[in-house]
Amino acid sequence: MRLIDNQDRIVAPDEFLPSIRNTQVYINLTRFVVDTVIKALKENSFKLAINLDIQDILNDDVLNLLKEKFEHEIELARRLTIEILEHEEIKNFKLIKERIFLLKEIGFKIAMDDFGSGYANFRYFLDLDMDILKIDGSIIKNIDKNINSYHIVKTIVGFARSMNMNTVAEQIETDGELKIYATPICQDNFSKILIPS
Repeated sequence: MRLIDNQDRIVAPDEFLPSIRNTQVYINLTRFVVDTVIKALKENSFKLAINLDIQDILNDDVLNLLKEKFEHEIELARRLTIEILEHEEIKNFKLIKERIFLLKEIGFKIAMDDFGSGYANFRYFLDLDMDILKIDGSIIKNIDKNINSYHIVKTIVGFARSMNMNTVAEQIETDGELKIYATPICQDNFSKILIPS
């Protein structure tokens, strides 16, 4: 979601969502997004993802909205992934775990977005039933040229596989990065696939 201001500047969500978070405007905006997603899913066969942060998951209004909109649309729910954004450390694992369970019961897949960029850590996945781990672009950057980035990604992918989670690499921008990411576990010798600068 983006806004266009009166100077035709694109305004990112982090610039306007915090100021309306605890208002009815926020819920109405969320409802608009969910309705738009449902329409897109009905008109197409592709899968979609939407971002919700931890506070959205804890918000009864948001949870009830998702239940209301998708309880009779199970096939659509199965094509929607909810990507959880973190802006603060998770403190109430029990409640978050319950909410994730409810979302998965509706049919959604759950992803942890921007893994490696902030508070997210491996401990979360011992308690939270995630389907997808999205590796932050800051870790992916230069994975084809930086041995440390390569080893970090290889470790994350191996961990995710052991937990039966899929991984997604954010912001792959070069063929070299794609080549390395596509084979981080299969290739044991980084030097064989290192792309020179």
